[in-house]
Amino acid sequence: MLSGFYARVTRLEWSVEERHLMRIVRQGWMAKKSRRKVAAQDRRLFAVLSSRALYFYAEQADLEPVAYIRLEGMAVVPRRLGFEVRPAAPVVLGKDGRDSEVRMVKLLDRGDGALAKEPSRHSSFAFVVDTERDAAAWVWAIRDWTLDVPDLPPPAPSAPDADGRRRRATLGGH
Repeated sequence: MLSGFYARVTRLEWSVEERHLMRIVRQGWMAKKSRRKVAAQDRRLFAVLSSRALYFYAEQADLEPVAYIRLEGMAVVPRRLGFEVRPAAPVVLGKDGRDSEVRMVKLLDRGDGALAKEPSRHSSFAFVVDTERDAAAWVWAIRDWTLDVPDLPPPAPSAPDADGRRRRATLGGH
């Protein structure tokens, strides 16, 4: 039953939410880290997290995003003063050796009032914010809207039992 529901929902084309109608989970300024090796320049954008996507705007008051990342199938990893959004599952490469699924879409003005969608070539994206507190808040907000499981602490070391064998601790502590 669930697989049929999922198939019906995913066959519909994904559309950009209208900013004045979306449920805003978190918003604020951040910089998207450049992947260029030479003359790299981070791009400062106003980010809006909805329950479906992370949208990016050139200015805080803009109504149309310049790009977005769908949250479905993505995970977030904390970084110093920021975070990285990347696929939750291993990336499947196409015949051309590139990621076969579009993760980020840039919206370009064609000049006739319509926006053209340009898929990004990358599968992971790094962002920087002003403070560690902001970074942690973004990470947890994104994790609330993805199937991402936070890094679990390492298991406690085992102690020898009466037979002298080491056993791993269980959830019940026994």
